[in-house]
Amino acid sequence: MPLCEKLQSGNLIFGRMKYSLFFGLLITFLSCTEKKNAIGDSLFPQMASVDSIQLLFYDKDDEDRFFTILLNSDSSKIIGLINDLCYDTIAPVNCTRQGKIYCFVDGAIYNTVYFNLDCQTPHFRYIKNARLYHFAMSPANRQQLQTWKQESIAP
Repeated sequence: MPLCEKLQSGNLIFGRMKYSLFFGLLITFLSCTEKKNAIGDSLFPQMASVDSIQLLFYDKDDEDRFFTILLNSDSSKIIGLINDLCYDTIAPVNCTRQGKIYCFVDGAIYNTVYFNLDCQTPHFRYIKNARLYHFAMSPANRQQLQTWKQESIAP
């Protein structure tokens, strides 16, 4: 093979490598960009299967030592609550926790959701993979939680 052909084939290989490197870096960069909002139902896909909940209302904000409790397996109420967790996340809200909700699927805890009713932005939040996700709370769910708080009892 003459020297010119060897040089041309080397340039061709280098040219292909250049494009491969460019597209490889582009794909890596695009896959590493962080989404601003995460869809709730993609974070915990079985939330739609929650069949019962256990609500704990703290006596003092952010202190879970003393609380009142309420159990609920009314699917019509649970669906309304879970519905708020299926939408886009909101910007982090810097408020205390006023309680938590254990969500059960077939008798096992599937997720724990924290909430605040009295914050300027009433919201739910939960943790997945060491990240805290916040979700807006609808007025109907805020009212429902306030009603349940009055119905809850000390353990």
